[in-house]
Amino acid sequence: MVKELLENALDAGATRIEVTVAGAGIDLIRVVDDGHGIPPQQLPLAFERHATSKLRAARELPGVRSYGFRGEALPSVAAVAEIDCLSRTPERALGARLRIQHGRPAPLEPAGAPLGTTVEARDLFARQPARRKFLAGARGERAAIARVCAEAALARPDVALHLRAEGRAVLSTGGEGERRAVLRALWGLEPAETALSFSGARPEAGLRLTGLAAPPQHHRGRRDALRLFVNARPVTSRRLNYAVEEAYRELLPAGRHPLAVCFLEAEPGRVDVNVHPTKAQVKLADEDAAFSLIQRTLRAALLQAAGPRPLDPSPFTAAAAPAAAAFPLPAPSDPPGPEAAALRRATTAATPVAGAGAGAATALAPSPSPPPTPAPPAIPPLRALGQVGATFLVAEGPDALYLIDQHGAHERVLYERLLAAPAGPEARQPLLDPPLLELSAEQAAALAGHEAALTALGFELEPFGERTLRLRALPACWAPGDARSALLALLDDLAGPDRVPERHDPVAASAACHAAVRAGQRLEPLELRALLRDLERCLNPHTCPHGRPTLLRLSNQDLARRFLRR
Repeated sequence: MVKELLENALDAGATRIEVTVAGAGIDLIRVVDDGHGIPPQQLPLAFERHATSKLRAARELPGVRSYGFRGEALPSVAAVAEIDCLSRTPERALGARLRIQHGRPAPLEPAGAPLGTTVEARDLFARQPARRKFLAGARGERAAIARVCAEAALARPDVALHLRAEGRAVLSTGGEGERRAVLRALWGLEPAETALSFSGARPEAGLRLTGLAAPPQHHRGRRDALRLFVNARPVTSRRLNYAVEEAYRELLPAGRHPLAVCFLEAEPGRVDVNVHPTKAQVKLADEDAAFSLIQRTLRAALLQAAGPRPLDPSPFTAAAAPAAAAFPLPAPSDPPGPEAAALRRATTAATPVAGAGAGAATALAPSPSPPPTPAPPAIPPLRALGQVGATFLVAEGPDALYLIDQHGAHERVLYERLLAAPAGPEARQPLLDPPLLELSAEQAAALAGHEAALTALGFELEPFGERTLRLRALPACWAPGDARSALLALLDDLAGPDRVPERHDPVAASAACHAAVRAGQRLEPLELRALLRDLERCLNPHTCPHGRPTLLRLSNQDLARRFLRR
C-alpha cells in the first residue's frame, strides 16, 4: 500500500514526500506530496476501480514510463480502510477533501490545502480480519515499509523523502540528487563513503549501467543490501542479482553477501514492464547482455580498487561477528600476553564484572551460584574432555558421552540470563567510552519497534541525532568487545523476517545469538568448563533459542554396541 501511494506521488511530479506510519501501518498510513494534485471533479473518480489509468493513448502501452500505469492504489486502499484524501492543484486557491469509510464515500467538501495530495488511511483491514491476521507481523511490515521507501529514495534521489515510523524518524533524504547521501541512510556512513562508483554500456543492446558498490570488507549475512533498478523501477531478478554475486566471487567470505545498487537503463522498446502484476519483475530483450554488463563492469571496478589478487577473507570473517571475540585468543605462535592471561583467569569468577574498561568481563563467566534448593538438573554434571574442529565440545557424563555445539550452548546460556536479569541498573554494564551508531533506515525501523525490549534487556541508547545513537550501556552478560558492530548486527537481525518461534522472545534470542561465541573459535580449558557449568544450570539446555539442538548424547551402551562389545 505504501509502495503504490509513493509511486502515485512520484508520478504526480512530487519533489517532496512525507510518509508517516503508526502501528506498523495498520493504525495509520499517511503520504503527503507536493505534486500537481487531483482536480476536485476528478477526486471521487480517482477512487473508482479501473477509472484512474495514467495512459493518455494506447500507443504508450509498450513503453510505459510511469511507475503504475493503472493507478489503482486509491480504490484498493479505500476498500479496506478509512480514507481521508485532501488535494489541491496549482491553478486553484482552494482544495477539496474526500472521506471514505471502507468503500463508502462521503460528499466532497471544499477545504484549504497545500499544493499536492495527502492520503491518510486508518484502521487497515478492520472489516477484513482474515487479511489482517495474515499480515507479516509488526516487525515484518515495518521492515517492508522502510525497504519500499529506501528503494524510492534510491530510484529518485532528486526527491526529498521522509519516513517516520511510530513517532521516530527512520529515513530522511534532502533531494539533492546524490545517491551516496541516500546510501548513508541505508548502509551506514562508512560503507556509503567508501562505496565504489561503476558505469558501463552495451550500445548494441540498448543498455547503460551505473551503480555503487561497497568494497569487500563490508558485507551482510542477507541479500537485502543488494538492489536492482531498471529504468528507475525497483525490480527483482535472480539472474541479475547473481551477476552481482559473481562479480564479488572469491572476494567475500562464504555465506556473506555484498552491498550494491545497480541502475540499469534500457531503451523502452527493449524492456517489458507488464510481465508481473506489481511490476516487481521485468523482461529484457537481451538478458544475457545485461548479465554480462553487470558482472564485468562491477568486477573490473572491484579488482581495480582491491588489486587482482582475491582478498584474504579471514579478517572479514572476524569483522562480521565481532561479538564472538569475548575471549581474545593469541595467535598459536605467540605466547599468551598478560591481558589475555588475566582474562582467562577471570573465567573462574562467580559473576561477570560490569564496565567496559574493566578488562575482566567475559561472555563465558559462570553464572551466580544457584539457590540452596535448586530444581533437579536437566543434564548431569559434565567433565570437559576437549574441543573438535573449534566448534564442538566433547564432555563425559556419568553414563554417556556428550557432544555440544559451543555456539548453540552459549546462545542458550545468554538467552536465559537475559530473560532472568532483574530490571534496573544491575542488569546493565555502563561503557566508559560509549560508541556512536549510525543506523540505516531498516535498522531505525527495527529500533522503533523494539526499543522498549532492548532497554529492558539492559541496553541504554541515547539519541544523538536523527538516526544516530550513543550506546551508553550493555546487558550485564554481554562482553563489551566491539559492542557497536554487535548491536548493529542485532538490529539487522530484528529488521529481517521473523525467524524465531513465537514461544521465544525474539529480541532476547537475537541478542544472545550476537553475543555468543562462534563456531571456529578455539576455547581454553577453563572456558570449556565455564560453559559446561552454565549449560548445566539452564532450564532448557537441550536447544538454543532458535530451536536447534545444543547437545547430542551417546550412552555407554550405544558406544559399546558400536564397538561390538556386549
